[in-house]
Amino acid sequence: MPATPELHSQPGAPPRVPDHDLLRLVGRGSYGEVWLARSVMGTYRAVKIVYRRTFETSHPFEREFAGIQKFEPISRSHEGMINVLHVGRSESGDAFYYVMELADDAQDMPAIDPATYSPKSIRSEIVRRGRLPLDECVRISLSLANALGHLHKRGLIHRDVKPSNIIFVNGLPKLADIGLVSELGESRSFVGTEGFIPPEGPGSAQADIYSLGKVFYEMSTGKDRLSFPELPAEWVELSHEQLELEFHEILLKACEGQADKRYKSAEELHADLALLQTGKSVRKLRAMEKRLALFTRAGIAAGVLMLIAIGGYLFAERQARIQRQNFLRVERAEREAREQLVNVYLAQARAERNSGQSGQRFNALAAIANASSLLEEMREPNGTLATNLAQKLGELRDEAAAALALTDIRALDPLPVAPNAQWHEYDIFAGFQSWCDKTGALLLRPLTGGDVITLTNNAKADDVLPLSADGKYLPAFYSDGSLRIWDVRARETVLTVRAPGLTILEFTPDSAHIAISRLNQRFIEFYSLPSGELFKTLPTRRFPRDFRFSPDGKSLAIWFLNTNFVEIIDVTTGESRQRLQHSGLITSANWHPSGQFLAAGDTDYKVSLWNPLSGELVRTLATHQAHVMDAVFHPNGQLLASTGWDGTTRLFEVATGRQLVTLLHSGLRLQFNRDGSRLMIDHLSLLPMPWCEVVESKALAVLKEPEPANRGRGPWSVRFSPDDRLIASASYDGVRIWDANTMVEVQRLGESEMFSTLFDPSGERIIATGDKGLLEWKLSPGGNGAVWKPVPTDFRKPWLRHADASADGSVLAFVGRTNVFVRQGTNRVRSFLGSEDLFYAAISRDGELVASVPLNRSDGFNAYVFKTATGQRVGKFPVWGRADVVFTPDKKWLVTGAAREFCFWNLETLKPGRRIPRVNTGTLHGPLAFSADGKLMALAITRTFVQLREYPSLKVLATLQTPDPQMISWLSFDHSGRRLAVANETHLIHIWDLRTVREELAKLRLDW
Repeated sequence: MPATPELHSQPGAPPRVPDHDLLRLVGRGSYGEVWLARSVMGTYRAVKIVYRRTFETSHPFEREFAGIQKFEPISRSHEGMINVLHVGRSESGDAFYYVMELADDAQDMPAIDPATYSPKSIRSEIVRRGRLPLDECVRISLSLANALGHLHKRGLIHRDVKPSNIIFVNGLPKLADIGLVSELGESRSFVGTEGFIPPEGPGSAQADIYSLGKVFYEMSTGKDRLSFPELPAEWVELSHEQLELEFHEILLKACEGQADKRYKSAEELHADLALLQTGKSVRKLRAMEKRLALFTRAGIAAGVLMLIAIGGYLFAERQARIQRQNFLRVERAEREAREQLVNVYLAQARAERNSGQSGQRFNALAAIANASSLLEEMREPNGTLATNLAQKLGELRDEAAAALALTDIRALDPLPVAPNAQWHEYDIFAGFQSWCDKTGALLLRPLTGGDVITLTNNAKADDVLPLSADGKYLPAFYSDGSLRIWDVRARETVLTVRAPGLTILEFTPDSAHIAISRLNQRFIEFYSLPSGELFKTLPTRRFPRDFRFSPDGKSLAIWFLNTNFVEIIDVTTGESRQRLQHSGLITSANWHPSGQFLAAGDTDYKVSLWNPLSGELVRTLATHQAHVMDAVFHPNGQLLASTGWDGTTRLFEVATGRQLVTLLHSGLRLQFNRDGSRLMIDHLSLLPMPWCEVVESKALAVLKEPEPANRGRGPWSVRFSPDDRLIASASYDGVRIWDANTMVEVQRLGESEMFSTLFDPSGERIIATGDKGLLEWKLSPGGNGAVWKPVPTDFRKPWLRHADASADGSVLAFVGRTNVFVRQGTNRVRSFLGSEDLFYAAISRDGELVASVPLNRSDGFNAYVFKTATGQRVGKFPVWGRADVVFTPDKKWLVTGAAREFCFWNLETLKPGRRIPRVNTGTLHGPLAFSADGKLMALAITRTFVQLREYPSLKVLATLQTPDPQMISWLSFDHSGRRLAVANETHLIHIWDLRTVREELAKLRLDW
């Protein structure tokens, strides 16, 4: 129904247009009006209404209606003509109308604002910008000449070509206002606009060409058509070969007053424009034609000269025709070659993305960039792409998004060895290179450049070790058997101890202390810095092989010579907390930045990930084909790098343990720099040091919840807090709260199975439904910061399933096995009978409607819609299997997502509308979600891929594919529309940063 029914009850008001709301009058002409309208799907359209009262008799009115009927099927056969989508007559018969695609906004606004919208046309562009650049004029002219020729070939003429009747749709120029279109040779009244009508009058193909030529004149010179053929003053000074004068030569022929001297067809006009675009001279060809005419007027006396001229002209014309044909053949061959090259680059990108080898992301994006550049070169003069190429553009966009989800590593030029170095050390975390020279001096300099610092004393340095984390202290071994710790800034030693044979040491994370252990000593000494005071000796039962402090400095992970376990020791008490047992001998151990994990490598070719507090083995990474030498965490804690004797360095995803990429370099020690963008592979030699660039995916983050022993599935619901700082997920063992920036779990609520969770609008309460009923938690201050604490609820009916809330949180709807429950504000819960075995529930944003669907059903599946205020059922929709349901933001449709398709059900007519097929889904339901602003829709188009569509147009924007596709169970946008959460039934939650994706796609000219 129209949004403004009173409009149509007024005298002289426009007729009703089915499925369209007329919003505002945006244009008026001699024969009718143009309205801005909104379709039932929410898409903006233009509606032209032609009234009988504007004609003296009914005959021309009926003739115009017949003309639009003839044009309607032709309008969609060429991209240069406005698409007519529907033609109809008013109920009274005193008007007819036709619905068209809408022109772009004249102010280049990204979205249509009905209050300020005005159509973008060549006229509006001339008013806004003045005359248009010549290369843009040529492109527009080529497109319009092609469209006009297409119209003429179909036996129709336009009769009113002028700048205001040429609009832009998605940036492409199109012939519009086709209300005066008629058949060639048909008798019509004298119509058109002064200055665009040729002397012989309208109604012929050549008259249309004349009008189009005047359009070209106005947009290229900025002058009024009545000033033709006057040139802009600055053009007069140009050389004859300039593009402006060549283009003007075409205008002269197109706007020739004598029809027999004008272009005979739009194809001839297009040919000259194409010739001009290739750099050929139209003026020279025209001069030859004029000389031929001169010889003709000279009569018989100049017959010989005329024959020579004719022969010369025909030869020139033939040569030009051959040249054009050759050009077209070459152009066609080049185009086909480019299309094949696009396919090659696309295949290369896919192969690189799936290779798992270093450079996978870099190489895939480079191939995509090459393909994108080729497609840009292959655009038509009007900026469009052929249908098959537009499809390739979409494939490239999807491939680029998948590549942006990858983490990658690639080797850079090796770091050079300092001159005269006897031993050297690169410390990319502290940001220094240090070395000992032949004189025994200790030297260091910043990796970013700067002065060399020289540290000398009465002893000779022969080995240097990594600096403290803050870059303040530098350890070095000396030829006199001592270990000395230098204060680099003060350039003095703060600690000197005896260090015979093998000595190991480790700074505390705050650099305030250093721990030292010597060969054949079963204790560790702790010294304060910078005082150098020995303040503790910690006994050990074996000879330490090496050790690492936890990030808080309170624990020490120690492994011993020829042993297969790592021991976690309390630094304060010296007590052993955990023993982490391996099958092979321990080669390395390093802490996660948060302290929640410890990664240990061994001689059985694997890296084990441990929980150091519980002693639980989190997972084992199937890694190398030889001994693991080192395994370290990325500073963000989301990646792990390991290196081994098999000649490889590998990157893993900490959350899942999945191997991401392999690099064919290895060493004995790994080190990330502070921001994690570089990885050094130290092989402890005086050869150039390998180091690498690391690119972590900023487009995709991964949350991983622990998997249950029975391998149950989940999570089933994911929601963002109102400020988008937290994420709540409901799964088999309660509700988990995650930090949306660090992707770290901060709290788990409850212990029973949860099917749904959501935040209230204040962000201070969390509501969940599950096997224990309706549960709530409130944010409260705690000893270690804010925590969520349970609050009592008066509704503990067991086995409540999915829940949803209105936009303002005032209405909550959820389902039990057979009932739909509604809670409004602080009122008690009301219920009404739904169906058997209900599982999913959805509520409209205004809280007035609630929908439910069953999980299993012996007699068929249906989605039911009820009024929340009364429980009255207002609709029943077949869904053909288990399905998700969502109301569209405008409440016009209920969308069901089942195994076979997504279907839009009209909530007024209760009939199906648009259907979107799903593929390769088996019997899986179809999760879907809308962004908070209602402009974006996410659909699980397959079991594992997410498709983004624009709403309400439903235009496909992109398909998102993760590097490790899993079965999708839930989709949810954050409130800003920047991020999309994709929950998987394998206890993974993928978080897509759509803003980052679009920023990177824009760099590749692939943004949607």
